[in-house]
Amino acid sequence: MNPDDGPLSWALMPDTPSQTPEAGPQALRAEAARYALLRRLSPALRHEAAAPLQPIAMAASVLERRLAEPTPELAPIRDSALRLVGYARTAAQCGLDLVGWLSPDRQARLPLADVVEHTLSLLSTPLGFEGFTLASRIEAGLSERPVPRAALQLMLPGCLLWLSDQAAAPGTLLLEAVTAPGTLPGTRAGISLRLSAEPTTDRPNEKAGSPCEPAYRRLGWTELLALAHSEGLDLRLEGQALVLALPAEP
Repeated sequence: MNPDDGPLSWALMPDTPSQTPEAGPQALRAEAARYALLRRLSPALRHEAAAPLQPIAMAASVLERRLAEPTPELAPIRDSALRLVGYARTAAQCGLDLVGWLSPDRQARLPLADVVEHTLSLLSTPLGFEGFTLASRIEAGLSERPVPRAALQLMLPGCLLWLSDQAAAPGTLLLEAVTAPGTLPGTRAGISLRLSAEPTTDRPNEKAGSPCEPAYRRLGWTELLALAHSEGLDLRLEGQALVLALPAEP
């Protein structure tokens, strides 16, 4: 059942501790949104997991062929072995990064530009097949600002997918990062992330295929809002755009 269809009711099981404040309707809605979002992202995450394995297979094939020569030369074999080790390390790190989607490090902070780049890279292919182009604009001075990785790696894809679901036709999904207004004295200015869908003004995306249903159900607005609040972020609608506010730092 989509949590947007009506209010949730929650009955504790007899052996469930009653002191669980997080077991309220809002928290359940956030958990439902987190699960639905990960299901929506699973094809893209699967592609990211498989991509680093291809160079390993190619390097192993080259190494095997060189070792099968009647008089193998040591230098090319050493080169192939070093390449294989490098590819394996990259694949291992990629695997650890993907596990972070399921069990994120809540203390990890990354530069804003890195988080934005990873998000757009993750979704550029699946949304490109639907006719969308992804773009970003980051205000000068904000690219290197550290931001909470765990919260944004969920909320940025969630907002982009929600916008694509709501769009009447394919176009450009734009992510803009600016300094948040109204910062209190003595605190570092916060960051405001504005995500919007702009209709295509030129010819349609040539990569676009026929419209199809997503890998899993669409996210509802109340789910997306609950997810943002569970991550300690403020999310609001401004016209047809989503605005995600990161709190100011002391």
